[in-house]
Amino acid sequence: MAEKQRDESWKVIVILILVGYSFYFGIWWGIAAFVLGSVWVGWDKRHSGPFRTRRTPNNNASKTNAAELKNFHSAELAKIRDATTGPEHSEARVLISVELRSLRQQLEEAKSLGRDQGRKRLGELLGHYASERRSALRNGATSYSHPNWAAAAACESWLHALLGNSPEEMKEASYFANQLMSGKAQ
Repeated sequence: MAEKQRDESWKVIVILILVGYSFYFGIWWGIAAFVLGSVWVGWDKRHSGPFRTRRTPNNNASKTNAAELKNFHSAELAKIRDATTGPEHSEARVLISVELRSLRQQLEEAKSLGRDQGRKRLGELLGHYASERRSALRNGATSYSHPNWAAAAACESWLHALLGNSPEEMKEASYFANQLMSGKAQ
C-alpha cells in the first residue's frame, strides 16, 4: 500500500513542477497543465469515486454476459411478443405483423442479390428500421407495446440477429418473428 502511495506521489510532484513552470508562460497554460495533470494522476481511479464512469466491456467478460449478449435480439423479440399480448394491443400486433411480413419479402429479395449486395441491402434496411424506432421514441413511445416502436424494434432486432452470424440466434429470432407475424393474440 505504501509503495502504491509513493508511486502516486512522484506523479503529483512532477505535475506540481510542470504546472509551476507552465504559469510562467501564462495563466491559461498553467490551468491546462493542471487539468491534464489531474487527469493523468486520477486516470486509474476513474471507475471508483463519487462520479463513477461506466466500464467498457473487455475481452475477459464473463460467460454469462456473453450468453446474454448472444441472445439479446431474440430476447427483445420475446419481450415485444409478450408486451403485445391481449386484446388491448391488437393494433400493435397488426402493425408488427405487417412490418415483419414486408421485411420478410425484402429479405427474400436481398437473398437474390448475392452475398455482398445482399448484406449491403440488409444494412440499409437496418438503418431504416433503427431510424423508425428512434422516430417512435421521439413521438412518445414509452413501452414495448407501443405500435410504431414495437414494429420497428421487432424488424431491427430480427435483422440484427440475421446479420450476427450465430445460427442459434438466427433460428431463435426467426421463431419469435414468425410468432409475431401470425398477429394473433397469444
